[in-house]
Amino acid sequence: METVNPIISLIVRDQARDILIGVRNPEVNKTHPHVVSTPTQRIPRALADIILQGTQLVKTTLPNLHFTGVEIQAYQVKNSPSRTYSGREEENEEESDPLIYVVTTLLARKLCSPPLPKFTAHVASIVEGTLLYDKSEALPEMKRNEAGFYYEEAKMIDVEVNLLSPPPPFNSVSYSHLTLVPEEKFKEMVRTRSTEPVVDLLGQKSLMYCVKGMCLQAAYVAVRERS
Repeated sequence: METVNPIISLIVRDQARDILIGVRNPEVNKTHPHVVSTPTQRIPRALADIILQGTQLVKTTLPNLHFTGVEIQAYQVKNSPSRTYSGREEENEEESDPLIYVVTTLLARKLCSPPLPKFTAHVASIVEGTLLYDKSEALPEMKRNEAGFYYEEAKMIDVEVNLLSPPPPFNSVSYSHLTLVPEEKFKEMVRTRSTEPVVDLLGQKSLMYCVKGMCLQAAYVAVRERS
């Protein structure tokens, strides 16, 4: 049985319900330059197990979104309690919550400088499947399949983060551009597998949509089911 590697993906929404997307910075991301994505971060499997403890997975579909030749399973996540981060330093018990810890860590490392915004967070969806890489993208521990591609089995855990205060100035070394886009533009981008709906909003012409795009697919499942 293959080891499944968990990855957290955030749907960050402001009070207008717009969704945060970024463009991966080619200076620090040589394997996925100019690729549009939601914010992501790998986490230990033990931490993923704790975050998902007590939740219920309901299988759903991904029509026309899967990468040809790669099986992908999508799930809605039920019974995931909403956690609140108030931003007050004295409430250290908030940051001891595993989900709050993961979200605040990702926000601080990749998206914005302290003080972090207030928010609520809950696990919204999961997409599981095989990610394929060529030699330049592969991690040392990855195996090769019969077609010569390196691969890993991944579990994309999508967390919906609803900001309770105005969004901070988003800035990141990981992303050359970060911006909030309307939900309909986001859904159109994923349905069509094209960056055309968001090009003008991101202010950058040289954008790429990754056909493997599991982070965007996981976000699409959550957004679609809530619509």
